[in-house]
Amino acid sequence: MGNLLVLDDKTAKITAEGDFTLAAGLKMADVKATGFLKTTMPPTQEMSDTGEVQKLVLDLDLILGLNLKIPEKFLRIIENEMASAAFGSEPIAYLSDLDYYNRLLTRLLGNTDETKEVLSQLSSGLFEIPAKLNPYSFLFGNVKLKWDDEYQAFINANTNVGLISVGGKPVSKKINTFIEIKMPANNDDRIYVYLKLPNDIYYYFGLRKGFLEMNSNDSRFQDELTKTKKPDLLLKMPNGEILEIQAVESNRAQMFMRRAMSAGGK
Repeated sequence: MGNLLVLDDKTAKITAEGDFTLAAGLKMADVKATGFLKTTMPPTQEMSDTGEVQKLVLDLDLILGLNLKIPEKFLRIIENEMASAAFGSEPIAYLSDLDYYNRLLTRLLGNTDETKEVLSQLSSGLFEIPAKLNPYSFLFGNVKLKWDDEYQAFINANTNVGLISVGGKPVSKKINTFIEIKMPANNDDRIYVYLKLPNDIYYYFGLRKGFLEMNSNDSRFQDELTKTKKPDLLLKMPNGEILEIQAVESNRAQMFMRRAMSAGGK
């Protein structure tokens, strides 16, 4: 399936469908983004009611796979906690968005017989993507990102985000989520993710060059992080670089969450 770009020369609106390159400067992350783009190019020097020049409006609606190199043992803790908190989570409504998920998951996974077999289970809401097709720490559906000029980042505008899987294991629940994909001009790309479950347990991850920040109020998660020996917090990447896992304080996670809420609410 190819990419499609359409420009309406009467309204200056651009729409696109396909794969999007995000956080390319962050070599330690694997990001797969496929979906739809909408943007409006304001007429030159068009002024708003406040007298300011109107800025480009850029929105993405994606299925988003993020491989943040989080060790398996931490992903399994998250998966288990989500299972215990599942009673308070809304399921992803695959049936009401069947065309959306069929279309974009085919792009993400490839138009193969194996993909068709996986997608045939969508209507049941209990489908599982084979591990070889799903290498992502988190696979999200229907993520609505918008570009924020001030932060030089895509930040999700909808916080009730469909979480398809964690560490390749199916979840298919809507989770309170904050995502920021920072792409500044100096190429110092970063990815931040904050998940909050219905039982108020949260998980925070911040990936930047050479470092993966982690924090949670899940005692099992934090205990595992605390007891992990220093050498095991240094992960060698396929390119030979070292990724260091850093345990950060809860205020770091809360500061990000508040920043994302502020930006997303603009």
